[in-house]
Amino acid sequence: MDGGNNTEAVSAVTFGTGPAVLARAEGGGPALQISSGGLKYNVSEVYSSTISTRATVYNIISGGPTYTMGFGSDGDTIIAFNGTGSGITIDGISLDTDETRQLVFVGGAWRGL
Repeated sequence: MDGGNNTEAVSAVTFGTGPAVLARAEGGGPALQISSGGLKYNVSEVYSSTISTRATVYNIISGGPTYTMGFGSDGDTIIAFNGTGSGITIDGISLDTDETRQLVFVGGAWRGL
């Protein structure tokens, strides 16, 4: 609980490679529920053809038209926005100008939703 100080109620920091927070709901309920407010993701701006910085949202500005994700393991999920002014591909997935797509890594490859 914040208590009125306008700071986060929960904070987790890790300098290792594991997750800072792990939520498991093995009884069938939600692993994460937000009752009010909303989600805010980190946004990474992309200026080169290899995307190696792990983030949730990518604003692709330049460096293409072909991009390669420098990471990926089953379950990784990202959102990509094409702000280049022309069509691009990310690991074979096409994005038109000003298009936003969600990509998921599954079965050894990135897949567009």
